Amino acid sequence: MISYSFAIGGKEVVGLVVSTSWSYGINRIPEFKIRLSQLDDKEEDEALATFNLKKAAKLAAGEKLEFKAKVENDDKPVGEAEFKGVITGRKIGIDGHSYVEITA
Repeated sequence: MISYSFAIGGKEVVGLVVSTSWSYGINRIPEFKIRLSQLDDKEEDEALATFNLKKAAKLAAGEKLEFKAKVENDDKPVGEAEFKGVITGRKIGIDGHSYVEITA
């Protein structure tokens, strides 16, 4: 099972994480991308969920971002990942569902 927490500006963001990607390299600035659907919606049924466009607009460049993920197998920790950075870009679109993609 994978569990995660995602905060921007110290406030937890609620949404369905569609994808994440990390990029690290020697003498390179690390990059993190996350794509969220059903932003700020507690509804579990995707057909009934909504997308809060005003909330997506507040995810602007310069805001601090923090993402933590844990992988567990039979309640035993298998691995963890964490990223802290500053938002450098945001894209809002529709690809079968409404989404916001954040780059930090």
